[in-house]
Amino acid sequence: MKKIGIANICLAVAALLAFIWLIIAIVLYLNFIKQANAPHGEPYEQLTTFSSREDFDKFITESGVATAPNTENEGEFIYGIAKTVWAEEKYRASSGGIYGRILDEDEVAAQGDGEGLSLTVAVALTYSQTEECYTAEAYAGWGGDETTKSSITSGIRGLDYFGLTWGGDGNIMADERSFSGTYADGNAIETARSNSDSYKGFVWMFHESSTDGYMTSSAMKIKLEREAETTGNKADLKLTYIHSFNDGIMPPQIADTSSPRTAPSLVTESLSSWQIELNIFEGLEY
Repeated sequence: MKKIGIANICLAVAALLAFIWLIIAIVLYLNFIKQANAPHGEPYEQLTTFSSREDFDKFITESGVATAPNTENEGEFIYGIAKTVWAEEKYRASSGGIYGRILDEDEVAAQGDGEGLSLTVAVALTYSQTEECYTAEAYAGWGGDETTKSSITSGIRGLDYFGLTWGGDGNIMADERSFSGTYADGNAIETARSNSDSYKGFVWMFHESSTDGYMTSSAMKIKLEREAETTGNKADLKLTYIHSFNDGIMPPQIADTSSPRTAPSLVTESLSSWQIELNIFEGLEY
């Protein structure tokens, strides 16, 4: 009887401990759901504009998104612009996927300098009087202390898309184009063209991270030429970066525009992505 009594006490203690752990697990889960669904402020972005080639090159070099490009023979610098956002990336065991978003201003301020994960993109436009052509450059790179960490979840990450589009009513055509990038350890990323239209834009796709860490630098360059004499009108140039966190995203499409001046946007219906854009307004004469 004594042994039976001890066994019953042990079972009661085990049941109590199991109940306590169940309560703890429920509280942690509810707290996780509460944090995930908590309202956030507007996504914060830091915008910088450039009126000189020197300032633009200094920015992209110091931010680490590219080494200083060789632009000796590319003509007059028209305009440059850069944007930085700070992002959150979390793996959710409940869904087996990654959740991501751009942080708001308060959340960015709460982070220490250099901590977390950021994305910087930049675009510049130059015009060569002798060749009568434009050169559009675009750069992107992830920054912060998270970039050098190996990504054990890289296998379930979606593709990122990086593109340049322009207006011009079919009178501006891409003649030459290139794209390249590197991961945190210096290894080259594998890229492929996702979408292209010589009179509208080019979009490249790639995995933004792997077991080598995040993509820390990339460079895109497109040479744009007029097909006929200028009409005296000016068109826009647009850079778009789309970041997705899970497989299954439909590749973005180059949207139609109602205005020949307006650069098309990249459109995706995926809920597992966010995107940022940069515009150079009325920079292309067509």
